[in-house]
Amino acid sequence: MWFVRPENRFIATSPEAAPLTVATSILAICKQSLSSIVVLLPAQCHIVQDAVVTSAIERACLLLPSLREGIITLGMRDIEDAPDEDYLIPDSARNDPTLEVLGLARRPTVWVARHLRDAGAMVASGILVGYAGVFAAHLSKYCPGLAAQLEQASTAAADTGNECDVALFKLRRLPRLALRALAWRPPILRQRALCVWSSGWNGLRSPRNAKAPWRRTLTRRGATPPT
Repeated sequence: MWFVRPENRFIATSPEAAPLTVATSILAICKQSLSSIVVLLPAQCHIVQDAVVTSAIERACLLLPSLREGIITLGMRDIEDAPDEDYLIPDSARNDPTLEVLGLARRPTVWVARHLRDAGAMVASGILVGYAGVFAAHLSKYCPGLAAQLEQASTAAADTGNECDVALFKLRRLPRLALRALAWRPPILRQRALCVWSSGWNGLRSPRNAKAPWRRTLTRRGATPPT
């Protein structure tokens, strides 16, 4: 990060503080332009074909002006067995480039996941492409007081030229609805889904995942894998 100016760095000192840090950085971008496009990428994932995902993100950017939601998520449909992953439930009644997301199935059982895939559901990648102003409006709607505090933290860091480190204690005081809003998930955050094939994407959520041998080791020893 040496080439990024300190006032443009938003630091999460723990995984629990990451949602606040992401929200703060988005609000800082809004001060420059509400129409700036923000791409949220989950840190814990594995992609075999980077070019496929990059192309999908670029296409999502081109599609944004035509969508009233202003946010697109990438849904993965080339995964035969994705245990412990979340699934996007789309409205497949229309044959559009993107599908309206009706809801999210949180880590369904294997047989339910298979049924969802057969019905057109996609594995939720957590990759979001959208306008900064739409993300900010979502925050202001569900947690206006928090949004104001985060804006103040961002402004103070910019004025002093320091990194912005959001205090974790604020997260613990938030009501459940605000925590759900910070997760950027449907249906609380309206979004459309762009189907992606042949990317080799994997969310590394499952202890049975071949891409996470350290999790399998912890599971065999009877320990609880970290989240």
